[in-house]
Amino acid sequence: MNLEQLENAKITRPLAGHSLRFDGKGWANDPHPGVIYVGTLANLNSLYPAGTKGRLAEVTDNIRGIWKDTGTAWVSVTGYADVRDFAAGGTGTFAAQWTGWESAVAALPDYTHVHFPQGDYTQTIAIAMKTGWTISGDGYRSSFVWSNHTGHGFTSLNTVNSQTPVHRTIRDIYIQNNNASNVSAAFVDVGGSFLILERVYIRGFKYNILLDQSSHVRILSNVLEVPLTANIWIVNGADFSPTAAEGYTNVITIQNNQFNNTASVGTQILDDGGGNHVLINNNFNAGANGVRASGVIGLTMIGNEFEGHTATPILLTHTKNSGTYIGPTTAFTIASNTLTDLGLSHLIELAGASNGSIEQNFF
Repeated sequence: MNLEQLENAKITRPLAGHSLRFDGKGWANDPHPGVIYVGTLANLNSLYPAGTKGRLAEVTDNIRGIWKDTGTAWVSVTGYADVRDFAAGGTGTFAAQWTGWESAVAALPDYTHVHFPQGDYTQTIAIAMKTGWTISGDGYRSSFVWSNHTGHGFTSLNTVNSQTPVHRTIRDIYIQNNNASNVSAAFVDVGGSFLILERVYIRGFKYNILLDQSSHVRILSNVLEVPLTANIWIVNGADFSPTAAEGYTNVITIQNNQFNNTASVGTQILDDGGGNHVLINNNFNAGANGVRASGVIGLTMIGNEFEGHTATPILLTHTKNSGTYIGPTTAFTIASNTLTDLGLSHLIELAGASNGSIEQNFF
């Protein structure tokens, strides 16, 4: 049996107590094991060390399912951990969501690809992402995570006052919080670097994304809407982590995103400082402020659209959202943006800003 035969074979469900045997034409029920081993990955490597290419085994922990011997290592056939394999109940419909998967998924090792196939998933506790994790779905119109608690959705928590290269990614998934008392974030990072959020739809958390001492972050092509306070909070100092120093939240790129809010509630991006924050080609729709920035060294805003705000769409000031003085935003560029908010006395307010440029914007 080769991989092409495995992929093209017609799979049938085995009888109770039986496994499947490939007979050269298709899969058939076989009272004898169709794989050489069923059990944990550690025992597989101990009892059957890799070295005989083509052997198959069924792993019951780690990335569950069929693994193959490549001749040099045992590897998962799918390459990802299917969250459905860890669920205690449900069928994946909105009415019968997959449940009870959180603790088992959280126990997966570093560098795991955690995949949420098409369907609906109930989340009751925060998931702490490990180093190198990728969390993905089949698209934010197909894979839905419904968070019903007051805590975070997915966390990336590291040592404060340092920057740890964690290489964590979330992409192609929908995450919504339905608890009006939520006090947390869909994704929160403290002290991590090399982070990507791409093609994610996030709705309803107090902060949809929270970055505290984060660096080398890319937030690309997402839909972020209806937060209780802010769609993105960029933290600078001890406002979230009590012992965090200022000046660590650096090299942040926010590009091609849609920000939606309701009436005068919340701010789209609440930026309390750091270095080299770039906002390119985003749409900011409704809410109070579009961008409120203070204490940023090197803020670049190019090609964005602002509409429907009830307060100043772009506010550069010298105090953080907490009211603490942080200093002006310096070395800033506001260029080629479109601001179509009507009935406001100010579209750009420089309450705390220096050494910057404002050019070629449409008002």
